[in-house]
Amino acid sequence: MTTDDTSARTAIGTFCTSLPQLTQMAAAEGWTERLRLDTTAVRTEPATAPTVVTALWRFLGLSIDGRGHDVRAGLLGHSATPPPDSRYACPGDRCSRTDRRVPGEPAPVCGLFGDAMVWRG
Repeated sequence: MTTDDTSARTAIGTFCTSLPQLTQMAAAEGWTERLRLDTTAVRTEPATAPTVVTALWRFLGLSIDGRGHDVRAGLLGHSATPPPDSRYACPGDRCSRTDRRVPGEPAPVCGLFGDAMVWRG
C-alpha cells in the first residue's frame, strides 16, 4: 500500500476507529487471537494491510461503508492545547482517519498503534 491509496487508507482508518469495539466482540465471541494477528499484520505490514482488513470484515459479515469517530480516549497529562478546530491524524501515517480534539480534553488516540494521534493543524 502506498500512502496515496485513498481506499486502503480509508479501510485502515475504519479498522482503527472500530478496534475498541472489535476487541470487545472478539473477547465475547472467542476470536481474540485472530484479531491480535490481524492487528499485528495491519500495524507491521503496510503492503498487505488492506487485504487483512477486508478479510476480517468478510469474516465478520460486515462491509465498509464509512468511518465512525467514537474513539475519544487520550494521553493523560498532555498539556498542549492546539486551537479547537485542530485536526489530528494517524501517527503511523497508515490511514485517512482524522479526529478533532475537544478543548480541554486529551488528544485522540490511534486505535491501531495505541499512540496519541499527530496534530496536523
